[in-house]
Amino acid sequence: MNQRQMIVNVALDLWTLSRTEQGRYDYTRAICEAMTDEIAVIPTLQSLAMRAAGTNDLLSAQEVLSVFFDEDAVALLLKAPNRYWFWRLMEVASLVQMSAEPGRFTKRRVQEAAMVLRGFPAFHPLLAHERMEHIRDDANGLREAKIALRAAAGLIVLVPSTDRTKHWLVDNPIFFDPVFEPE
Repeated sequence: MNQRQMIVNVALDLWTLSRTEQGRYDYTRAICEAMTDEIAVIPTLQSLAMRAAGTNDLLSAQEVLSVFFDEDAVALLLKAPNRYWFWRLMEVASLVQMSAEPGRFTKRRVQEAAMVLRGFPAFHPLLAHERMEHIRDDANGLREAKIALRAAAGLIVLVPSTDRTKHWLVDNPIFFDPVFEPE
């Protein structure tokens, strides 16, 4: 198997795994659970990383992610607001990678994946009629139904307080943080 075919196969395996995992975490789409450490996703990626690296030895958390992503790409992926959006970004980045040059996923690939997600307002059927510039309007002054729709779609995420008495809404960085835009 040539290197190009191996890259496509690994990207396809990552895409398949990402689809499964985002389905597992779909219930967290609108809840902020910061990806403060990559350990949360390592067990799922371990066997694929070992196969891609051509080893039978267990890899450390950092090694697992570095099989697929460069350091800047890992840092960007870990800015996802929760596991659902981590896997969603990885899913789209896998598709982008299949048509890219061989090598590990770069920060640029992850940014391109975020731009694909941003450019696709129909990611939630109830928001399909809205244009992205309207979606980006400030949540202040929106009717409760619009806020609920945006939360259901994951455009805004609920940040629970540590004592669970107060909660607040923040923009999903994938859609609104400039760090996810290609330079």
